[in-house]
Amino acid sequence: MKDYIKINQEVYDALALEYGQRIEHYKNAKIKLCQPFIDELKCNFVNPTVLELGCGAGLNLMYFEQEKFKTTAIEISEKMIQVSKEIAPKTAYIHDEFLEHDFGKAKFHGIFAHSFIHLFTKEDAAIVMKKINALLVDKGVLFIGTTKHKESKEGYVRKHDYQSSKLARFRREWKKEDLLEFLQSFGFKIFRIGEFEEPDKQKSWVWVVLKKELI
Repeated sequence: MKDYIKINQEVYDALALEYGQRIEHYKNAKIKLCQPFIDELKCNFVNPTVLELGCGAGLNLMYFEQEKFKTTAIEISEKMIQVSKEIAPKTAYIHDEFLEHDFGKAKFHGIFAHSFIHLFTKEDAAIVMKKINALLVDKGVLFIGTTKHKESKEGYVRKHDYQSSKLARFRREWKKEDLLEFLQSFGFKIFRIGEFEEPDKQKSWVWVVLKKELI
């Protein structure tokens, strides 16, 4: 495991309990972030299989389970998995690092990756995208969500909106235009784009629903 990824693992282990405590807040939020992803899957597949990359406290997995999707999640933080299991117990959990994990012959109809792509250097994010492409069935659906910034850069920053850890984690900040160009360079077509604000966290988000194109 690369050093910066190991550091991120330690940070999310430290933050897991606080993530779990915030679940009720997000349950009551007006925005159900994963709904466009759910809608696209239901329109295109019967009994879809979904892989979530970095499940956090499990909120999106809970929604996927409610839709009767067959769910798998890979998460680097063992403590985060323990939190997620409380609200998404039907999911198959993999405690491993995505770049290193061997999925064998597994294929998925949908891959959900909110707050994930920004945890990698641009070089490693390219490897992430190639692996996602290989794991999706033809015309499979991909959801990517990250904060948007005025310029693209990367380095170590502390999560200022959480109090449980003063550790700095690795973070790549993406300019929206750079992100969209990057995502489409790996065999995906953009179908939907959205944005939303979290004023209390001083964050602006962009999300993208993409489909794997036939080559």
